[in-house]
Amino acid sequence: MYWIWQTKREQDQDISMVQAGESWRRQELDFGRGRPGPKELPSYTFTAPSTQDGDIGDSLLCGATTLVSDRLRAAITQAGVTNANWYPAKVVRAEPPLEAAVHVFNVIGAVACIDFARSDVERRASGAIRFINKLILRDDLTDAPPIFRAAEFLPVMFVVDHVKTAIEAAGVRGLRMVRPEQFRL
Repeated sequence: MYWIWQTKREQDQDISMVQAGESWRRQELDFGRGRPGPKELPSYTFTAPSTQDGDIGDSLLCGATTLVSDRLRAAITQAGVTNANWYPAKVVRAEPPLEAAVHVFNVIGAVACIDFARSDVERRASGAIRFINKLILRDDLTDAPPIFRAAEFLPVMFVVDHVKTAIEAAGVRGLRMVRPEQFRL
């Protein structure tokens, strides 16, 4: 079974979204497509908004880019996930002061996985997904990687059962796994 990865604050003031610095924006990197990234990148700095003065989650969003903590990266790699690039980064906040080491997490793999006949999605005239009320995965997903993006809607990442179990056992914060049929967007 596959689950949907959803970054979610545990408390309203917790950090779940960050902003990219100018050096990141200049690189025009797009890690939300499921494609391999460069072999190496310099360490980048992301900024947490001062309005989020709570705990930093183990999963953070910056647009289509996912950032993860050391703890979450360890759980993912120990679960045998190899279809990813990892890049050093840090999250900072001026007030209250914060500096935390994180990793840019680039999932490699976009799989055509949605069974549109059984799912409940609203589409634009172009065919692109606009709203999701329920996702049903295709029955023939036997060779999908342990973590992948939905080719039909790239912001959605799927995680297989054993990876979900490893992540939950690590006690991560700011991330929940949602059954596809219960996912709403």
